[in-house]
Amino acid sequence: MKSLKVFTTGVVLATSFATFNNEVNAGVQNTNQKFIDIESIDKWVGENQLVAEEGNVFGVGKPSLQQKSVNTYSKGDTLDYKIEKKGNSIEQTITLAPEDTNATIEIPFDFQDGEYIQLIKDEYGNFNGAGNVYNKENESIALLYTPQIKSELGATIHAEVSKGNVLQLHVEASEAKEPVTVAMKASVKYYKDYFSGAKWITRDGMISLSITHKPYLTSGKNNAEVLSRRHDSWVKLKAVHSGNSKWKNESGLKKQYDCHHDTIGSKKNPWNIEPSRPNVSYPQTLLAACNPS
Repeated sequence: MKSLKVFTTGVVLATSFATFNNEVNAGVQNTNQKFIDIESIDKWVGENQLVAEEGNVFGVGKPSLQQKSVNTYSKGDTLDYKIEKKGNSIEQTITLAPEDTNATIEIPFDFQDGEYIQLIKDEYGNFNGAGNVYNKENESIALLYTPQIKSELGATIHAEVSKGNVLQLHVEASEAKEPVTVAMKASVKYYKDYFSGAKWITRDGMISLSITHKPYLTSGKNNAEVLSRRHDSWVKLKAVHSGNSKWKNESGLKKQYDCHHDTIGSKKNPWNIEPSRPNVSYPQTLLAACNPS
């Protein structure tokens, strides 16, 4: 259980809300904690900050051009950009002049408690900018979407992370004669975004967590986005249901969950994961059609 900390304003809200907010979303009663919804907390944070359901607060900084990647700008100069906070997301729209379309955009993230960025390779083996923000416990707290490029000349992006907190977008558009616009989005998601709910049942004589999922969980523009949602959603599921005495064999449960997500996905609803199944390797879980015995 974590407390919400707003470092930049000097305000500390001592009431822990993350797990309870998950439980409310899942329809689980909790009479020992006061409910604080995200909307009421949002007024305490800045326009460039997001509040994760786990309690972390982090900021998304202003973009700049990496000094060594261009000749027309020095590092720290202001780009033509627009930043908008839309609900639980921050979107940046960045426009590069034609002479700067083979440059590197740097977007710093303001982390306060050991958070870091980790990108995911897409189906072509490239880092396209999609990934997750993790807390110091190595749990996903936010998503990074694949940056979108508005150009008719086949501009591409290769992404990497510097020092754990700076997202670097290497934009290549050699033939560009007009400005190229890049749109980046960071978003925090909640239990209710991934699941309608989950309940413990007995199925074929086995205790099972029956998970009713929403389409967003298995969607995405590419494999990297889909996997980032799998990582993030597991953290939300665990936060709500791991407190139940039926929750055991967590490693095995996670492999069953990942298997359902990666194979049958949206074709089956609900998914069922069983604590009593053996904890085998992920390839063995796949070979057993997600139900090792």
